[in-house]
Amino acid sequence: MSKVSLIIRREYFSRVKKKSFIVMTFLGPILFGVFYLSAILIGISDSTTHK
Repeated sequence: MSKVSLIIRREYFSRVKKKSFIVMTFLGPILFGVFYLSAILIGISDSTTHK
């Protein structure tokens, strides 16, 4: 293996082993979905209140 690929592999595995990486891998998409759904619900509620 070249030196660059060894460095990339080492950096990747050092980041993946961190607890914050593992938590945000699952929590990130969930938070994104919550914000997306809340924006939709706010849009729906605003459109029904205006006549």
